[in-house]
Amino acid sequence: MMVPLVSRIRTGGALLLLLTLMLALVVPLQAQTTVPTVAPGERIHFYADGFNPGERVDFWVTGPDGRSRPRFPAVFADDDGAVLWSWDVPADAPGGRWTAVARGIRSNRQVPTDFIVVAPEAPTQVASVTPEAGAPGTTFRFTVTGLTPGDRFAPWVRGPDGRDRNIGPDSESLRVEVDREGRLAWTWTAPEGTLPGAWRSLARAERGGTVLEVPFAVTGQAPPAPVRQVQPVIGAPGTRFEVTVGGLTPGEVAGSWLNTPTGARIDGTPYMIVARDGTVQWTWTAPANAQAGRWQAITRGADSRIEVVLDLTITGANPEPAPRPDGDGSVTPASGKPFDTFTFTARGFNPNEQIAYWPTDAAGASVPVLEKLRADRDGQVTWTWQAPRLVTTGTWIMTARGMTSRREVQIPFTIEAPYEPFATVTPEVGPPGTTFAFKAVGFNVHERLDTWVERPDGVVLHGTRDVKAIGDNSASWEWRAPDDAPEGTYVMVAIGRETDLTFRIEFRVRADP
Repeated sequence: MMVPLVSRIRTGGALLLLLTLMLALVVPLQAQTTVPTVAPGERIHFYADGFNPGERVDFWVTGPDGRSRPRFPAVFADDDGAVLWSWDVPADAPGGRWTAVARGIRSNRQVPTDFIVVAPEAPTQVASVTPEAGAPGTTFRFTVTGLTPGDRFAPWVRGPDGRDRNIGPDSESLRVEVDREGRLAWTWTAPEGTLPGAWRSLARAERGGTVLEVPFAVTGQAPPAPVRQVQPVIGAPGTRFEVTVGGLTPGEVAGSWLNTPTGARIDGTPYMIVARDGTVQWTWTAPANAQAGRWQAITRGADSRIEVVLDLTITGANPEPAPRPDGDGSVTPASGKPFDTFTFTARGFNPNEQIAYWPTDAAGASVPVLEKLRADRDGQVTWTWQAPRLVTTGTWIMTARGMTSRREVQIPFTIEAPYEPFATVTPEVGPPGTTFAFKAVGFNVHERLDTWVERPDGVVLHGTRDVKAIGDNSASWEWRAPDDAPEGTYVMVAIGRETDLTFRIEFRVRADP
């Protein structure tokens, strides 16, 4: 079997130089015992023969990590059944022994050739920020050196409260690229009112998912503690209680409810918009039959997920509601896993009465639900509820409450061990120009994702920006394959910024037959 001839020139060298080198190497190729070497960023050329004249020859290279990388485009063998092809070694190619393979699609002849990539030692990464600390209004300049030129990163900042903030224009995601010297730089200006304390700027690589981290500090006096109070804290049935909660995100949607001394939930104000100062206010008047004892007034921000619980006390002698008779409610299935759908039925309400419902988790915390139901003419209501991904396993209670009858039906059910996250793509195969739709399940609610696409030849393409999970812990987005996209298997990579949950979703681009 003939051994292919291998020569090496710098990227952009003339073909004439290659042919000259080939002609100079008249030594029988079978006697070649040395393995060619090449450095990252260079171009290596291969010669192979023994194919059918005019047949198409495909190529690929396999690295020391076992990953194969197709080489595009294919080449047609000449009249003597020979091919000459080349491959540009990526700048970040790992060092070690590689194998290049040429394969005739009709003859099925394969010609492998080993070569060695001699990669220099990776430079030490050095992260810095100027200034290291500053008051609100300061522009912080972040720099990380020792990176691979051309790599792209998506930076953001994380405050002392653990919340992430985008740093692009209009608070959108930003993309920055490593320059020729291996230096990555970006800036962020702390807006007025920025929370003082220890901050971090993070940047995730579009290829490989590496996360850089640069600590810095925002100085200044800590803002006064947000006002969080209920007035009065004690009152008899008929008292009007005023609840004030600060420290939420301006402009976000918030909801409120109350927990009775027995753990049942009563709606407060289900929909509010947080004011510019991060404060919401709502009121509740205790009904005449309000149970005596300690109550809880709860306010929760939808985006910030901040939940504030304030105690209040109802005086008097109103007793605990009488126990409900058996047979008032049922659930199917009685036990399930996170993200399963449960079907509940409750009976004994007024005909056509509006019904509020909410689940209480195994730890005793109520989960707010804004949806309202309506009983049928027999006073029965049936509904479904999907368990979220991040839950406390154990025995839960689903409560249904009539808005006019004030009747409550509590239905116990069990949530078991969590499910496995999953992802889908539609279609799985399409020609260049196809728009592929992706869905990934398993992220936190409102969690932001970083996405990118790996082409069959290892080239990384931009993914979809500003992808965010919604209330059912899923994220959906689309990506359109370029009109000149080469055929092969592509990989959509999606990583959650909070959970670090990572999906690698394969799909294929195939030209129309």
